[in-house]
Amino acid sequence: MRRGLTLLVPAMALAACSGEPAEPAPEAVPETAAAANVPSFGVAGVLTEEDIAGAELGGELGCSFTEAGADGPALVAMGWVGANRSSQGVLKLDGETVGVRSREASGFGGMIEGAEFLGGDLVVNVMQISEEDTDPGEASTYPAELEIMRASNGEMSVAAGEWTCGP
Repeated sequence: MRRGLTLLVPAMALAACSGEPAEPAPEAVPETAAAANVPSFGVAGVLTEEDIAGAELGGELGCSFTEAGADGPALVAMGWVGANRSSQGVLKLDGETVGVRSREASGFGGMIEGAEFLGGDLVVNVMQISEEDTDPGEASTYPAELEIMRASNGEMSVAAGEWTCGP
């Protein structure tokens, strides 16, 4: 570090004395563009009926995240109503199914407005981005984001879609 500064100071002095105009300072990168440069490690896929059945999820009611434009959900979770138990779920990531559990032991009710799930090295967040139910009825459907992060190194994948909860 000290050597870098030693070389930098004379270079700056020479640049200040030269008759050529200084190069313009680089423009600051907007925060949204910086977020787009987050390294991505995986792609959320579409769960099949076999994937969901094979996960043997317990619970009365469930929630699912479906990425915009996808033919089915990438994440399905089931929970018990009024129970202080973690909800169980299954996620499709890079073609593989991954079992997840909600961080909070708050049953189905704790998932309705979004939830955080843990599974292996993954932290999976579903964040409701609007309070407007886009498909009013027995189930509730809200615009949402799915954020999948590898806890060991911070790599993440983010997808926009819908979070649907109900029977």
